[in-house]
Amino acid sequence: MAEKEFLAKSYTEETIQEHTDKVLQEYERLKKFYKNCNVNWTLLEQACLYHDLGKMNSKFQRKIRNAEKVEDEVPHGILSTLFLDAKRLKEDFQGADDFKNFDDLDDAMYLLFSAIFYHHDRESFEKSDFTDNLEKNINREKDSLQYIVKNFKYDKVRIPEKLHFRDKYINRFSNSDKSNLLGEYVLLKGCLNRVDYAASAHVPVEIENDFLENKLNSFMEKLQKSAIGKNIDKPEWNDLQNFMKDNRDENLVVIAQTGMGKTEAGLWWIGNNKGFFTLPVRTAINAIYMRIKEEILDNKFIEERLGLLHSETRGIYLQLQSESDENLDIENYFTVTKQLSLPLTVCTVDQLFTTVFRYRGYEAKLATLSYSKIVIDEIQMYGPEIIGFLICGLKMVTELGGRFAIMTATFPGFLRDIMESCGLKFIMPEPFVDEKRIRHSVEWHEEGITADFIFEKYNNNRVLVVCNTVNKCKEVYKELSNKMDLQENSSDSKSIDESELNMLHGKYIYKDRIEKEKAILSFGKIDEGGTKDNRKGIWIASSIAEASLDVDFDILITELSDVNGLFQRMGRCYRKRSWNGDGANCYVFDGGEKKCSGAGYNIDENIFELSKEKLREYFKTAPRELREIDKMNLVRDIYSTENMKGSKCRKYYDKIKKCIEQPTLYLPAENTKPDAQKLFRDITTETVIPLVVFENNIGEIEILEKSLSDRNLSMEEKIENREKLKAFTLGIERYQLENVRPKATIKLGKYEEIKIIDAEYNPEMGLISITKESKEIESNII
Repeated sequence: MAEKEFLAKSYTEETIQEHTDKVLQEYERLKKFYKNCNVNWTLLEQACLYHDLGKMNSKFQRKIRNAEKVEDEVPHGILSTLFLDAKRLKEDFQGADDFKNFDDLDDAMYLLFSAIFYHHDRESFEKSDFTDNLEKNINREKDSLQYIVKNFKYDKVRIPEKLHFRDKYINRFSNSDKSNLLGEYVLLKGCLNRVDYAASAHVPVEIENDFLENKLNSFMEKLQKSAIGKNIDKPEWNDLQNFMKDNRDENLVVIAQTGMGKTEAGLWWIGNNKGFFTLPVRTAINAIYMRIKEEILDNKFIEERLGLLHSETRGIYLQLQSESDENLDIENYFTVTKQLSLPLTVCTVDQLFTTVFRYRGYEAKLATLSYSKIVIDEIQMYGPEIIGFLICGLKMVTELGGRFAIMTATFPGFLRDIMESCGLKFIMPEPFVDEKRIRHSVEWHEEGITADFIFEKYNNNRVLVVCNTVNKCKEVYKELSNKMDLQENSSDSKSIDESELNMLHGKYIYKDRIEKEKAILSFGKIDEGGTKDNRKGIWIASSIAEASLDVDFDILITELSDVNGLFQRMGRCYRKRSWNGDGANCYVFDGGEKKCSGAGYNIDENIFELSKEKLREYFKTAPRELREIDKMNLVRDIYSTENMKGSKCRKYYDKIKKCIEQPTLYLPAENTKPDAQKLFRDITTETVIPLVVFENNIGEIEILEKSLSDRNLSMEEKIENREKLKAFTLGIERYQLENVRPKATIKLGKYEEIKIIDAEYNPEMGLISITKESKEIESNII
C-alpha cells in the first residue's frame, strides 16, 4: 500500500498524515497564545501525533472511502493506542522538565493512553465494556494493522515493531485509585479535542487577543474628545474600572451600583487574555454584544475578535449579515464561535458551566476555561439550582487554572459564605458606590398594581411597568388599552396615544421579540450627558427587563418579586441620572394580603414572603429616598446565612447546597451535551408556531420547509432557511402542551420538527391563549 493512501477525512480526502500535520499546527498555535494553560505540552504533542493512527484499520478505510456501513468496527481511538510504545516513551520522558512532578512515569502513560482511547466523546467505553467480543475484535484488528502499518510512511511517529493493547493504562480517573490525575487528564484530553476539532473544521483553535486594552484606551479617548466644549467633567476611568484593571490576576467578587460602567470594568479585568462575559438574559446579552461590537471595537474585525453564544446565535449573525455592507462569512463566524476560538465571547452561563455534568466530551470546554477569564454578571438573578451549578463549575475551573470575576449591583450575604465554604478563593472589596448620588425615591403600596394608578402617574413621562408574569403583563396592557379607548376623545393631557403603549415579554415569536427589544432599547436610551430620547410612553414588561438592559425610564411602577429583582428593576429607571425631585420615581406594589403574580411559580414563595416582610418593615420607617449602599445592605442582610437557613427559606438554601455537593450529578460520560444543557437550564419548553402565524405566512413557510430537502441548495443556504423558519416560532412550556394535538408539523430534518398549534396570537399581545380540549390556558411565566 503506497504512502498517503490512508484517509482520515472523507469530505476532504485528507490523509492521516495531512490531518495530523494540521493538528500539530493548531497545537503550536495553542502553545504560542496560551502558554499559561497547565496542560503537559509534551504529552499533548504525543497525543496529537498518535491519536488517529487507528484509522488505518481496513473497516474504517472502507467506511470512509465507500460510505459503507461496517459491522463490529472497533473505534479508532482504541486502536490508536496500539501504536504507543510505553517502554520507549518512558525512557524518553525520564528526567525531562515536563515530568519532574511525576513520582511514577506509569502515571504519564495512564494520561496519554486514556486521552487517545477516549478522544471521541461518542466512545464512552469503560473497562467493564471490555467484553470477550470486543477483546476479540481488538486482537483481530491488531493483527491486521500489524501488516497494514508496514506501508504507512510518516517520519514524525515511531511505529513499534509489535503492536500491543495495554488496557491497564486505560482509566477514567474520577472513581479510581488514580483520581488524583483527573485534572491533568481533563486538560490533556480537552486540549487534544480542541486542536483536533479545529484542524477538522479548518479554523484556528485560538485567535490571539492582542487588541482589547488598546481598544479600551481608544474608547476613552473618544469619550474625552466628545466632552470637549460641553458642560460635563472630563471622562476618566473610575475607581471600579481602575480596581478591576489593577487586580487582573485575582478572582474577584465586586459589588457596584448600576451605571458605574461594569461592562468596561469587566473588559479591563479580562485585558489581553481569553475571556467570556456571561449574563442571565439573552436580551441583555445581545445588547452587550452590540455595545462592545460598536462602541469598543468600532465594528472592525468582529468575526476575529468577538463572539455571541446562546441558542439564537445563528439568527443574530444572519441579521448582522443582512444589515452589514461587508461580506461577512456567517458559517465561518458561527464555527469559530461554537469552537470557542474567539478571544472574547458574550454568552449565557449554560454555554460554559454544563461541564459540571461531565457529559461526553466535556473536557474540551473545561480545558478552554482553564486558561480563560470569566466574568459573571448579576449571579443573584439565577435560580438556586443554577447558582449551585455555577459555584461547582467555578471550583472546577479555578482548580485547573482559570479565573473568575463576579460583578453585581447587589450580592446576597449567604452566597459569600457558601463560596468560601466550598474553598473558592477571591477578593471582595468594599462596594463601589457614589455616596452623594441618589437615583431613586420609593413609594410603597400594600396592594396590587392597577391600570388606574399607571394612568395617573403617566403625565407624558417615559414609564416602565414591570410585572412578574406574562399573564399579568397582558392584563395590565388590556386595562390600559381600555382606558385609551375611553380617553380617545378627551382633551385630558394625560391621555395615551396608541403608539405610546408597548409591551415586552418572553412569549412573542422570535422576529416580533427582536423588533420589540430594539424598540425598548431605542426608546429608553440616554446619553452620558443625561440627554434622553424625547418620546413619551408606557412600556409594560415582564422580568426580562431586569437584567443589564441599558435603558433609563422616568418612572418605574413594579410588582414586588424579591429584593434582588426589585433593585434590578430600579436600575432601569434613572439609570444615569440623579433624583432631585419631590415625591417618588419608583412605585412598588407588594400585592397586599394577596400574593403578587408569579409568587410560587417563577419566584420562590418563601423568598418572596421574606422580601415582602423585611421591605415592608423597612419602608415604614426609612426615608423614601434610597441610596445605593442602602440597597446593597438590604440584599446582604435579608439574604443573610441566618435568614436563608431559617425554616422559611431552608428549602431554597438546601437546593443550592445539593447542586454543589451531590456527587451523582457529576459522573463522567453519563450525559450527552444536549442532555447536560437541559439539566443545567431545567429546559421544559418546546418550539412551536401558532396556527394564526402559520396561516398568515403560509407561502413563505412552505417554501422554506421545501428548501430544507432541496439537494441543489448548499448547506449554508439550508441553515439560513432554518433560521428564517425559526423567526416564526416561540417556546411553550411542555405542561401547557399536554393533550394538545398539533394541527400540522414543519420538518426541519430527519429527527427534528416544529409543531403548529391552535393558539391565539398577535404581534401586540404575543401569545394570548392555547386551545386545549375546548379550554384555554394562559401563560403564567416570564
